Amino acid sequence: MTTDAFLAYGDATAPTFRPTTVRAATPISPAIKRDQERRKLSVLARQQLRAEERTILACPEGPRLAAMLKWMRSLAIDQGEEFLEVLAGEDWLLTAPEAFRRVAQRLFGRVTGHIRRRAGFDALDDPLPWDEDGLPVESLHGRIKQLLNLR
Repeated sequence: MTTDAFLAYGDATAPTFRPTTVRAATPISPAIKRDQERRKLSVLARQQLRAEERTILACPEGPRLAAMLKWMRSLAIDQGEEFLEVLAGEDWLLTAPEAFRRVAQRLFGRVTGHIRRRAGFDALDDPLPWDEDGLPVESLHGRIKQLLNLR
């Protein structure tokens, strides 16, 4: 027994630590494992796409594309034809490497979705490839893809 009151109080009131028992890991079903793997792959794919976009926007033509995207955000939903006319006149973009044009198409699609949501529509609501009369109808996304010479 100690004669120091401080030590005696510490010994009496100190919490006692008991080792916790380790539970056996519950087996995970194959369906849950597949779902976890899909989620991981989805996250990695999104990270890869964002990295590609950052790379394209950091290249020498990146500021021109960024300015075009900024201008595109200011458009109203009924100004798709105006955007297509401007896009058709951008030779630097139409002759860019395919990887650059693919990323540009993806960014244009994202801005188009933003414009549609801002106008109160669903972001991904492209028309069917035909109308009531059986005539072909092209969406803005399809026309952008055609202008950028992408399949």
